[in-house]
Amino acid sequence: MGAIPEKEKERIRGEFNKYDKDSDGRITLDEFEHLVKDLGGNAEPNQVSSILKNFDLNKNGHLDFDEFFAILTVLESGQL
Repeated sequence: MGAIPEKEKERIRGEFNKYDKDSDGRITLDEFEHLVKDLGGNAEPNQVSSILKNFDLNKNGHLDFDEFFAILTVLESGQL
């Protein structure tokens, strides 16, 4: 896979900052639920939690930017 264009990184950083309501550098489950709803998802809370856990590679209970980048790419592609 090639390098991600800088404009794409900036766009996704903007999305990350939009959902990181308290600006602590991570997306909580509550913040992630808002993202899923905004993207038109109708997943149950336990499904949203499961999705977050699958992408939370360092298992800290939150999504950092790199984890968010990965999940947003999948969500936007419709593969999830």
